[in-house]
Amino acid sequence: MDLAFTINNQILKRTDRKEVVNLSENYLKLDFDFSSDWDTVDKYILIYHGKKVTRLALVNDCVTLSSQFLKSNRFVFTVYGEIIEDEEVVYRITTNPLQINLIESKFTTDYDGRLDPVEDADIVEQLWSAINLKADESDVPVVVDTVADGNSNAVSSNAVYDYVTALIGDANNWLTQ
Repeated sequence: MDLAFTINNQILKRTDRKEVVNLSENYLKLDFDFSSDWDTVDKYILIYHGKKVTRLALVNDCVTLSSQFLKSNRFVFTVYGEIIEDEEVVYRITTNPLQINLIESKFTTDYDGRLDPVEDADIVEQLWSAINLKADESDVPVVVDTVADGNSNAVSSNAVYDYVTALIGDANNWLTQ
C-alpha cells in the first residue's frame, strides 16, 4: 500500500487518507512528491520508532518500510536532503515531522498448531506412550530395524510406520485411535 506525501519547500504533508494497520512486512510504501528545490539533493527519511531513530535513503522518491517501524500504534518521521562535498555538508534542507497512526492488527506468530521444541518433545513422548499402551494390549511383535549406520538400538521410520500400522491400522486412522 502506498501512502502519498508532498513536500513543498520544507513543509511535509500527507495527501492520502488511507488507514494503516501495524505489523505488516515490506508492504507499506511512503511515496513523496518534492518541489523543485529538492531536485539536486540526496534525500533521506528519519524514522522515530520507540527510542530509536533510523535513517533510510529514498530511492526514486519513495521508501518501503519493514515491520520494525510498524510494531507500535504510531511512528514519526521527517525528511531531509543534503549535498555533501569532500565529506562536508554544504547544503541541507529539512522538513517538519509527521506522525502516522497505526491500527492494532492483533497479528501473532504464536498461534495454535505452532509448537516450540519443548512442546514437540512432550508430544513425541505422548505418542510413544500411546503406542506402547496399545502395544501392551496387542499381540503384534515389536520390530526393531537396523538403520543405515548399523545401530540396532535405533528404530527406522519405516519400522515405526509398520509397527504403528500393525497396531492401529491405516495411517489415516492414527489420530482417532
